[in-house]
Amino acid sequence: MSQSRAIGIDLGTTYSCIAQLNEHGQPVTLTNAEGELSTPSVVFFDDQGQVIVGTEALRNAIASPARVVQHAKRHMGEDGKFWKIHGFRYSPVQISSLILRKLLEGAREQLGEITEAVITVPAQFSDAQREATLQAGRAAGLERVEMINEPVAAALCHVLGSDGLNFSVLSEAQQILVFDLGGGTLDLAVV
Repeated sequence: MSQSRAIGIDLGTTYSCIAQLNEHGQPVTLTNAEGELSTPSVVFFDDQGQVIVGTEALRNAIASPARVVQHAKRHMGEDGKFWKIHGFRYSPVQISSLILRKLLEGAREQLGEITEAVITVPAQFSDAQREATLQAGRAAGLERVEMINEPVAAALCHVLGSDGLNFSVLSEAQQILVFDLGGGTLDLAVV
C-alpha cells in the first residue's frame, strides 16, 4: 500500500463486507463493484466455468443449486470437505478466497492496492479454522493477514463510533456486552 490503511473484512457465513478507517478514524464500509455495502457469501460457477460471487450468484441458487456454494465458512478447517462442480473440487478455503477476492476487487477500485487486512472470525473458531481463514486471505492475494474475534471488532466499532477514536465513551469500570448474531454464528462477549 502506498500509505498505511486499516482494512477490515467481515468474512461472514451469509454476507461479507469490507471497511476502512477514514481520515477521522471512523469506520466506513466500502461498496463492492455493484455498489452494494455487503456481498452475499455465495459463489456460482456458470456453464462456461466463470466464477460469479455475490448477489448474482445468490440469484442462481434456486435455478442451479448444483453449481452454487453457500455457507462455506461453516466448513472452514474441515479436512476432506469439498464441493465438486464441473469436475473440479473446491475446498472451503478456495471458496472463501473467491469471496475475499470479490471484496478486495471493489475496495481496490476505490483505494488502490491493498496487501494487508484484518479478517474477523467467530470467537469459538478453532486453530484449524483460523489457519484456514489465513490461507483464504493469502490465496486472495493478501500478503499480510491478521485476525480479530468478531465480538471484539464489534466493540471496537462502537468505541470508534461516529466521532472517531473516543475511549471516553467508556468509564474504567464499564463493560460492554456484545451480542453478535450472524447468519451462521452467535457470539456473546463481555469486553
